[in-house]
Amino acid sequence: MGIGKKNMQISDKRALKSFNSLMKTVNQVLLSHYDKEFVVEVQLLAEKEFINLIPDLPYIGGRKNFYNEMPIKAAVILAIYRVLSFKGVNLNQFAELLEEITIAYMETIPKLARNVAGKLWMSQLFIRLMKRQARISQERKYTGDFVFEVVDSDSEYIWGIDYLECGIVKFLYQQEEFELAEHACKLDYLMFPAIGVKLDRSGTIAEGCELCDFRFNN
Repeated sequence: MGIGKKNMQISDKRALKSFNSLMKTVNQVLLSHYDKEFVVEVQLLAEKEFINLIPDLPYIGGRKNFYNEMPIKAAVILAIYRVLSFKGVNLNQFAELLEEITIAYMETIPKLARNVAGKLWMSQLFIRLMKRQARISQERKYTGDFVFEVVDSDSEYIWGIDYLECGIVKFLYQQEEFELAEHACKLDYLMFPAIGVKLDRSGTIAEGCELCDFRFNN
């Protein structure tokens, strides 16, 4: 099933659960900039916009795919962006809000849990699991999926990922909101340090590069 087709395998209930979870943090950040009436209206309009996006969410294999939730989170970000844009917030202003939201969201995760996540990310077990996921992704079974390769360690990093195709970029391109992708990519520099992982990257697909070259260190 390709991007843009009705996807009966992503339920409204599951998608809205992710939406409501993320909106708790979004509302917290928005309340530090706007009054309550504005934030409540954004919540209601963003939910309607998100529901309209659900049929366009690409199915990429379900829970067995490590990136299964990424299209849903991208749709939440897009829904909020569209509503705030309608309210007069420009792209650069939204990008600043998005960074605040990401930092606040990561802080909702207990420090111990973040530390465990970071150690797992850098473990040989996880790297082996990602190599298996990489091989599956390269079959290109789902058009909206990520396609990537795992890069083995060298003297400068412990391991890495080369993304050959990005599911978020595909989704935003399909939605004619490609300009949002580059700002979404920058959030990686906030999320990985929050779990104690150092990220180095020379470029992304959203910036016009052939691939996204993620390199990880402790």
